[in-house]
Amino acid sequence: MAVTRARRTASGGSEPYGPRSEDPKQNVGWIKGVLRVKAGGWIKGACGVKASGWLKDADASGAVEVLAGTLLFVVFYYQAAPAKMAAWLTPTNRPGLGPWLGQAGSFGAGLLLLVIVPVLWWTVGRRRSPTELGFRVGDWRFGLAAAVVGAFLLTPLLFVNAGNPAFQSTYPLVRAAGASVSAFIVWELIYLGYYIAWEGFFRGLLLIGLKDRMGLWPAMVLQTVLSTVAHFHRPEPETLAALVAGLGFGWLALRTRSIWYVVLLHWYVGAATDLFCLLRGF
Repeated sequence: MAVTRARRTASGGSEPYGPRSEDPKQNVGWIKGVLRVKAGGWIKGACGVKASGWLKDADASGAVEVLAGTLLFVVFYYQAAPAKMAAWLTPTNRPGLGPWLGQAGSFGAGLLLLVIVPVLWWTVGRRRSPTELGFRVGDWRFGLAAAVVGAFLLTPLLFVNAGNPAFQSTYPLVRAAGASVSAFIVWELIYLGYYIAWEGFFRGLLLIGLKDRMGLWPAMVLQTVLSTVAHFHRPEPETLAALVAGLGFGWLALRTRSIWYVVLLHWYVGAATDLFCLLRGF
């Protein structure tokens, strides 16, 4: 008769891997069997099943992209800081170019780390189109109209804020931009690169790129919180405004299915702030 893995005991119950013996050496196999069955089943239930269910619910690929994007932003923030870029790029015989080259180099690094690298991952790694991140024309009629209306409504607030000493001491980021009209125009064209990098990352990658996997509101809140935190080194009113702007810009990006109208409006806000700070500083 074949020996079964569970045998009846004297009390009528059953024990896996046979009954315990009076000999301690023979109990080793029994103990191993019990631990393997009970502990193994518990581990599978507590870790394997729950973990696999969590991964299915949360979509691990989206979580990995958020973490990778955060790492890229940290590298941009510290390693591509304007002062560091100025030290690397400024010729020793042209120190006056330092502020210009520092900001331009920082914006260029932002485009590389926050836009080009994520888009390459999106197209090569995930085999998806960059248009799915908002790099497309989208609803241009609504987008242009919303940008114009938004600029009109924000202009008085920007003018008032420009009188704040905190804004006066911060903007424009290159003080020499106020030396002439041509210098101002050149600076604002350079400044455009910053807004493309910013909106491509926050409203493109983190919002449009994640909303289908994370859910609309989780993605909206995520990009709003992170973009607000990224303003901590700016004047306090601007940081508070970034909380509201994150929601508004996010809505506009989703409504138009494009980042470009948010870039346009955000660029206007930056250029108008620079202009009003210069005008009110004289």
